Amino acid sequence: MTKSGEGPEAAGYSLYCEIDGSPVTLLAEDLSTAGFFVQTTTPKPMDRELEIFVQSSVGELVALGQVVQVVDAKRAKAENRRPGYGLLFTSLEDDQRAFIGLTLDALDRWQRARAKAEAAMRLAARPAERDPTIPSIKPPAPTTTSAELKQIAGELRAELAKLQGKTAWTTLGVDADSPLDGAKEAFLRASKRFHPHKFARHNSAEITKLATEVFITYKRSYSVLTKLAPRVSATGLQDPNRPPGRTLTSIAPATTASLRPAAPRPNGNRTRSR
Repeated sequence: MTKSGEGPEAAGYSLYCEIDGSPVTLLAEDLSTAGFFVQTTTPKPMDRELEIFVQSSVGELVALGQVVQVVDAKRAKAENRRPGYGLLFTSLEDDQRAFIGLTLDALDRWQRARAKAEAAMRLAARPAERDPTIPSIKPPAPTTTSAELKQIAGELRAELAKLQGKTAWTTLGVDADSPLDGAKEAFLRASKRFHPHKFARHNSAEITKLATEVFITYKRSYSVLTKLAPRVSATGLQDPNRPPGRTLTSIAPATTASLRPAAPRPNGNRTRSR
């Protein structure tokens, strides 16, 4: 895995990582939704809490991690392993976990496409050695035309603009005093339309990011209605275990400090914030 500004960006994928403000190299096989392993000859001490910043073609993540594994040079040599330390994410929100999952999906698609393209280039460079009975391997053809991608991205932007400034109730299209079942049905309908996995086949970082923002906006609206707003059950009785309602103004789109549009990052240190 590489930092921003290197080769993969040409294929529509990039990944940049900082630990406590210092850039680190993060390998593809070391990243997961639980945490990741940083290869270094000077690992951090066990149980140390560190600030993590990750930027990919999907967006940005700012989170905390705790050192749960240390492999120093002596142990690495004895066990034939790479030296470094393992970090475990702490207190991740749903949208942050979604960011990691979408980043891994994008990386997997990019790696498979690159492997096929490289195989085709090797075969084309050695035509005399290729078995004529075996068809040539071509890079995967795009499943969606550029015009279709532009139309899909425009529809997602329009949906996101439509949700701007709306309350949780108006976002889901339900009345403030309606049963929670109606909000749940509205959220499920929105999930079927805008879940990021539905748009993964287009292999477009822009479309994936827009779909994620729309989906998280609907999800946050539903979470607000289930946790904060006073609701009436299907029987018509107030739920005595539900906390008192609060006055709500609007539900902001998913572009927050934990999931922001990708932007070029410097290779040096940056200002830390918690």
